[in-house]
Amino acid sequence: MAHAGMNAFFPATSLFWLWSKEEGALLLERVYGHNAQPDVVTLIEVFAMAATGARFPSEHFPPDIAQTFYALARRDLDQCVRLEPLRAMRIDICLALFSLCNKSMHARLGVEAALQIARWKLLPRNISSWAPHDDWAKVFRSLVFVECWLSSSLGCPSDLTPEEMEYRRAAEGEDPTSLDELIYAQTSQTEFMASGIAREAERMAKSTGHYAMESTNEFVFHCMAALAAWHQNLPPAMRLAHIISDESSILTKAQRTRLFMVHMTYLDTIILLYRHLMAAVARRRLRAAQPSETYSPRVRIREDDFTSAARHLARFASLLGASDIVPRRCWLVIYKTFSACTVFVFTAAQKLLYNAPSGVEADLALAGSCIATLERCSTAERVACEFLGALKPAYETLSELFESARSQPPPPPGKSGPGTLREEVVPIAEALCDLLEDPFGRRQKGAKQAQQAPQVQTGPSADGAEGRPAVRDLSRAGV
Repeated sequence: MAHAGMNAFFPATSLFWLWSKEEGALLLERVYGHNAQPDVVTLIEVFAMAATGARFPSEHFPPDIAQTFYALARRDLDQCVRLEPLRAMRIDICLALFSLCNKSMHARLGVEAALQIARWKLLPRNISSWAPHDDWAKVFRSLVFVECWLSSSLGCPSDLTPEEMEYRRAAEGEDPTSLDELIYAQTSQTEFMASGIAREAERMAKSTGHYAMESTNEFVFHCMAALAAWHQNLPPAMRLAHIISDESSILTKAQRTRLFMVHMTYLDTIILLYRHLMAAVARRRLRAAQPSETYSPRVRIREDDFTSAARHLARFASLLGASDIVPRRCWLVIYKTFSACTVFVFTAAQKLLYNAPSGVEADLALAGSCIATLERCSTAERVACEFLGALKPAYETLSELFESARSQPPPPPGKSGPGTLREEVVPIAEALCDLLEDPFGRRQKGAKQAQQAPQVQTGPSADGAEGRPAVRDLSRAGV
């Protein structure tokens, strides 16, 4: 079982660099291939890789097997920190990935522990001494990726300092002849950009009380320029046109999949950039006496960027969700599908409100494709069920309203739809604005906590530890 788990670990974690396959094979040989007793650090590394690998192809591994490996890895981790702190840092990252698979907030604790070790033992080293092939530089780059990933896709505040970002850039002296190294570097770069945009967008929203359009135009322009420059500067082999069209290229199936994921992060970063802006525009139109006066050409361009990114993102998520190389419980596919679907349902509601039925059918069709992807994933992952619960009722209601509106005479262009249609769509549109601005329900949860005294529940946690506060789920209602 340990061997099978480790075999699953490497393809399932191909976006990160923690151990090479050769190093993994050597560690496994030390544990199971020698008569001598292996050292405790080697044992923990094998158990950590086996635990995380066993969580991905869930249909092949009983949950108790993965949990057993996880418990074995955690048992002597404190001793590992004393003996081999840098190897312990790597194990902490690996176990954080295990917790991510379980949708447990222990993932955040694992990343924080790894960052503490990095600050203690790794970062004081001279940056200039980091060679492109320095394994610890690569591990730190993976740590930054996971930290930024938690920030951009789960809404967790990033704990990285500007100085630590400099260390990340020092770790990106990749070998230009190695496509794998280029992919690792670009994976880190896209998540870093996404995390920065998420952090700044949240800061601006808090400082103004709402996402005022005039104060954010410069921010949006600057970020879109940075994203466009990133895309333009990609090596030819990593560009989307090459990945899609050149089936006979030198890319392996795993490399192609990883590049799809890199571009999915890029596209979702565009959506992340526009989320608050589009919600603010929608709220402004709802309050305006003449909604058409609030819909400027500049807003229309932003909306086109927003929906175009969602269309491409949904396409890639559907391709990966239906493939045999990406497990149904893959968080990246699930969340990116949810992100794109939110855009389609939101834009369909806006078009129904303001008598633009020509694009509603296409938006609902794309939303339906995303719903189908989430339904496939929901058989293996409960968070996909949570996302379905947040989106499917709105999708079905809007579909029914659209079919009903087809049979009625259309109102004049630029005017609102029939009174009954508008009355039914407005609360859906308002709820979708909330979902765009706060996809994880953090504000709603904070408001409830302000009204209620905190109640700490003890019992079995998501990671199997007795007597600790119950760990929150990484679902929309729980982050």
